[in-house]
Formats: sequence, structure tokens, C-alpha cells
Amino acid sequence: MSPDGGEKLANNSLRHLAELPGLPPATTAGKVLWAWPQISAALERGWRLCDVWSALRKDGIEMPYVHFRVYVYRIRQRLARKATVGAMSSPAVQPAPVTTAKSAPPTTITDPYASAREQRKLKQESGFEYDPFSNNKNLLE
Repeated sequence: MSPDGGEKLANNSLRHLAELPGLPPATTAGKVLWAWPQISAALERGWRLCDVWSALRKDGIEMPYVHFRVYVYRIRQRLARKATVGAMSSPAVQPAPVTTAKSAPPTTITDPYASAREQRKLKQESGFEYDPFSNNKNLLE
């Protein structure tokens, strides 16, 4: 027998670890995640979330409905993040670099307040504009 337990590992071939996917986890959130393929299939077939929750309770997975909704939301968010990361990492989906017909040279400094000035000009042309920081103190004209 080797000191690292290699013979024991070879003899058992991770039997206990292999049994775990077939058993429900100890936590309620883990049980919902464990049953997720069946839950998502029922939801895709048009079953309401409360009906799925009732079926889980009949199967022995007890939890408040509010907690079940939170678990479903978190699982959906996790799957969406994985799908987004997977889509971003694929080389076929990489966006092409954006090229403009007329781009400013890198040494040109652009005016950071140009859009604010443009908006102010449009408001003045449209009629009434309240400017709380106005220097015009003659308010009766």
C-alpha cells in the first residue's frame, strides 16, 4: 500500500463520489439546483412557477415560495452569465473594429463641453429656459 492511498483509490474508483450526482444535496438551494433540469423543462412547457413549487413540495423538497423564486432567479442569472462569457470568448463573435470615415487626429483636443453648449443653444432657440446660474440680474424684463 502506498503512503498516498493510491491503491485504495484504485480499488474503490471513487464509488462514493460517483454516487453523489444521483443524490439530492443537503441544502435547499442545492436541491433546487439539483432538480434544475426538470424545473426548467416544466417552465419551458408553460407551467407556472407556483405549480412547479407545489410539485417540488409534493416530492419532499420543502421551502417557502419566496425562497424558491430567489433560487430560480439566481440560477437563471448564473446561466445567463455563463452564456454571455461563453459567447464573448468565442472567436467567431468578436466584433469588427469600428472605422469612421472622418476621424480626428489623435493630437486634436476635443471640446468636452460641446454637447452641453449645443443643448443650451437648442433650449434657448425653443423659447423659455430657466437658468438657475444666470448672471442676468434684471429679472423683470
